[in-house]
Amino acid sequence: MKIETFACPLGGDAQELADWLTARFFIMLDRWIDNEPILSKDSPYNNFKEQLGNTKGWSSLWRPELGVVNTALSKDEFSQERRAIRCQLDIVKYLSGLVSELAIDVYTKFEFTVSGRQIAPGRLQVLGAQDEFIIVSRDKATEIKYEYKKIRLSKEFTVWLSDTCEVISHQDWFLAMCVPGSKWYEYWGGERILNSYSVDFQEFVRSLLEVLDVLNHYIPEYKQWVSLLVREFTPLLSAGKGSDSASFKNFPGHIHFSIPYSVSSGIVTMIHESSHQFFNLLEWNMQLVKNDIEIYSILKNSHRPLLKVLLGYHAFANALIGLVILRDRGFFDQDYDRVFNHTCELVNSLGKSIENVGLENLTEIGMSLYLPLRSTVNDIV
Repeated sequence: MKIETFACPLGGDAQELADWLTARFFIMLDRWIDNEPILSKDSPYNNFKEQLGNTKGWSSLWRPELGVVNTALSKDEFSQERRAIRCQLDIVKYLSGLVSELAIDVYTKFEFTVSGRQIAPGRLQVLGAQDEFIIVSRDKATEIKYEYKKIRLSKEFTVWLSDTCEVISHQDWFLAMCVPGSKWYEYWGGERILNSYSVDFQEFVRSLLEVLDVLNHYIPEYKQWVSLLVREFTPLLSAGKGSDSASFKNFPGHIHFSIPYSVSSGIVTMIHESSHQFFNLLEWNMQLVKNDIEIYSILKNSHRPLLKVLLGYHAFANALIGLVILRDRGFFDQDYDRVFNHTCELVNSLGKSIENVGLENLTEIGMSLYLPLRSTVNDIV
């Protein structure tokens, strides 16, 4: 199991590990729903690999809807709603192309999430066949019909869009833009996200495509890194220099970000948030720290759990590596020095915090992620 491929894209192709880890977690959720015994995070790799068999392409299941399954199972008020949770998991399989048809009638007490849209609780009729996907929600007084259209963008890639989404394409990669895409966050107990973008989206899309052009031309290694696990995004309003952005462990494949202040800051944002996808997928499956002690984090200027500091280091170290490669291959803009110096300061501080408490607090998996990344940073910066 090549954990170093999740450290940074210079460590090798991450596709195989992403496929295997997504399959592993999907199967574990499937067993959890059925109250079957599941393997813990420290279960031997070889034991589970034999049970999974061929997992090629399973990383397509890394979708926000998969996180809703995990969250619902973890909530006391919904954990016994197994038939509804099973339906949400079946929707993931259908949207990802693992099954070709779907016909389910189910009652749910919690909101489903499907392609960037929340589905109201109640009696649901879920129908999927060929290029159609429809969910009808009924209660005593109303009936709401949610329709999705299938867009086959390539032989390997299909997007299902609701009327609150549109597709953004770049080269061989496609993103669904969800507006507004943060209602799920508030519903599941998060703080309300106030700065959702809600004006002319053309400027936003132009800025995004400019950043992707630079990624594709100068650092294709990171273009592949960004495109492997990110499925959809919610645009945010800009806030001064830099870029606001966010990822969420329990909403995989979805990121929030604002129009970047510059191409350099946009590169940092895209690599940073995409790196969180790899870290979260690994952490869903494997134990990364032995003792989640609190250590200093420059990101919050306070003490934070070691796992959170490692998460930050992984994201910003990858951003820093990307910036160095950009410069070495001839890219520079008016904001580069500011962005580089700030990112370098963050990486140095986060790394020192991890080193100061001793690497013995990391598991073997955590070490396999951290050490190759630290080595790469030291070699090229």
